[in-house]
Amino acid sequence: MELKELLKFLLEKQKKCQYVVSFKEICEQFTDEKAQSINIQLHRFAKEGMIVPLVKGYYTNPFMAEEKPETILLELAKKLRPNDKFYLSLEYDAFECNMINQLPNGFTFVTTGRSYRYYTPVGVIHFTHLSNINLESEYIFQDKWRGIYVAEPKQIILDALRLKKFDLIDLILEKNDEYKSVEDLLENYREEED
Repeated sequence: MELKELLKFLLEKQKKCQYVVSFKEICEQFTDEKAQSINIQLHRFAKEGMIVPLVKGYYTNPFMAEEKPETILLELAKKLRPNDKFYLSLEYDAFECNMINQLPNGFTFVTTGRSYRYYTPVGVIHFTHLSNINLESEYIFQDKWRGIYVAEPKQIILDALRLKKFDLIDLILEKNDEYKSVEDLLENYREEED
């Protein structure tokens, strides 16, 4: 596998809005080479800055890593957990909903799978386990454009309470100083739904 062949393959994926490529996909593309040889070449290309290793077995092209870190993290999360139920919640979602001022350096997903934190060059993906989640909840919606489920503000607060993320509750209360307690926050979101 030569660099230009790999870059052509990455460009074809990029045209299909696929910014993350797995080692398995690369091996399927270059069937005339052994996996060990491909692995060595990928390691060399990464050292030269021609590709960006995200986590073990997953890569992106360096231009996408700079241009679309959020898109890459979301796509990587879906590839890392293809069979798990999960939804975007907590810090990043709270930021997107204008509930907090701080921009987190990655995504937190609530999942039925195991908890794990993946550190990548473009940010952090944190899967937090809860044994019982309902993707059909009235407080979770499917973002079809991004291809993920996303918590609404009330669900963010409920998740923060269930997971004892009191630092997030403090940030929400700090940004919304008209609320004096968690009960005030929950009451506010009940009123907005009516």
